Amino acid sequence: MASQDGIKNVLEGLLAGIHADNEQLFDTVAATPVVKDAVGKVSEGDLDGFYFALLYPLSNMVDGLLERELPLSREAQFLFKHSTFVESHFRRLIEKFEGSACCADKSRTILAKLLRFFNTGAEVSFDYTQKYTYHLPTKVFTTHHEILGFFAALQSLLFGRGEPYVAALGAIYTRMAEAGSATGSTGLSDPSANAGNAALRSAAPAASSPDSNELALTSSVCADDGGKCGAGGYCDICPHRTDVKEPNTGRRPGRALRQSCKPTPQAGVND
Repeated sequence: MASQDGIKNVLEGLLAGIHADNEQLFDTVAATPVVKDAVGKVSEGDLDGFYFALLYPLSNMVDGLLERELPLSREAQFLFKHSTFVESHFRRLIEKFEGSACCADKSRTILAKLLRFFNTGAEVSFDYTQKYTYHLPTKVFTTHHEILGFFAALQSLLFGRGEPYVAALGAIYTRMAEAGSATGSTGLSDPSANAGNAALRSAAPAASSPDSNELALTSSVCADDGGKCGAGGYCDICPHRTDVKEPNTGRRPGRALRQSCKPTPQAGVND
């Protein structure tokens, strides 16, 4: 396991050479014991060893920073840590359905609105009456519900649960195809999306009954942090459990509910 001083030396070296290219940046820290150990793991073909030698302590450091600065919102922490992953998925669908013009401006706007929602509770909305609207989505991701649902699906996807992502993607393709039928167009900027739409509809998992999986909340551990609630039993309001709904109302758990979950680490469960 990497020492704290070793990771500190690596970080200092990386920050000092931040404007260098990849190999030059590596050269600034290559002589540190932590990096030498990681290089050895690569040479040995030891995937787990490389992860624990270098990636794991760096990831933990980032987690510590975000937990201290954003203690009330796991979603905001996730967005900061995985912003490039999240933004690329939003941008790709915007490009597909609205074209490539300003797609990056639109995806960055969505992420900024998501972050505001996670930190303040202000729902995602767009002002289409302002003078400049080039940075606003016009066909896809125009509602709070669709944006938040897709974000939750991306959380699941990153932790190995692809079903919510496939379902969310299928719903978007279906809605866009239906909107295109109503206006006499396909609603798709990319012609190949027609075939993708049909494939996603067939691949999307069927909705389960509220009496089965959606309310069976005590059978699994969160893939991210173990989800062990202080009250006992596995956490049924973990932000990474996108299959969970509140009993009686059928709504997804709100931010205040998720804050009441206080998971404790479990041995053998890694990010």
